[in-house]
Amino acid sequence: MNFSLVTVVYNTGELLRACLASFASLYGAAVPIVVIDGSTSGRERRENAAVCRALGGVSLFTVGYNIHHGPGMHLALVRYVRTEYALLVDSDLEFTAAGIFDEIGRTLKPETIYAGELRRQDYRGFDDFNTACFDTGCADPVPYIHPHCMVVRTRAYGRTTSGAWTRPFFRHGSPCLATMIDLKHFGDSSALQSLPGLARYYRHSYRGTAQPHGYSLDGCPSGIAPIAPGEVPRRRLETYLLEQASLGTGWWERQRLRWTIRRLLLLRPAVERHRD
Repeated sequence: MNFSLVTVVYNTGELLRACLASFASLYGAAVPIVVIDGSTSGRERRENAAVCRALGGVSLFTVGYNIHHGPGMHLALVRYVRTEYALLVDSDLEFTAAGIFDEIGRTLKPETIYAGELRRQDYRGFDDFNTACFDTGCADPVPYIHPHCMVVRTRAYGRTTSGAWTRPFFRHGSPCLATMIDLKHFGDSSALQSLPGLARYYRHSYRGTAQPHGYSLDGCPSGIAPIAPGEVPRRRLETYLLEQASLGTGWWERQRLRWTIRRLLLLRPAVERHRD
């Protein structure tokens, strides 16, 4: 069982520095690290590059625009992760003790695709413990693995355990919701696994990026419907990233994003798992 660590950062270099330093202090360069940098500040991008160079063993992919959390994780999983499993973590998470990979190895089931802290969410992406926002009329909440610390079986990402396609991670707030809704629709409870023991190995501050920058969800849907019967939720990776990145932008901005995304995808060729 081999792992890569994956994180997405947006204009919060101090959080990235603390996250990667805490991980390196425990594991050195033994575990590959993939960083998707969506920072829009040139200073932040330069500082993030310096942090990654200093640590060694870090693959940094600078996007040049706010790619958002979901598309950033999606890009890493389908293009840049080369290991059987990925451990996705928020950039405001710090590792406090060694042993998280041993814990995963002891407890992870072979059929599991997504594992971590299991929550229940409504179709807008609010947890049931958030009584101020949760839709109390939601009689059948969606089982949701929170991506602040999530194990993903890389080659199974975007599929059910039986091989059916699901929608990918997208947007920033609750970025895995569409995927989890589709798994629920297909009745695939075995794809998810609760691993509460992982929390012993890290400290998570929550909303580290959202507090200074917000979620930037202008133009995003306020709720996500279950997958339609017979719908095949597949698309080219380039098209998907462009759709997510260009919400609310004009024609020239979309062209710039298109060329940026194409250059990004040429950095390291890989098989696209979301094909037309």
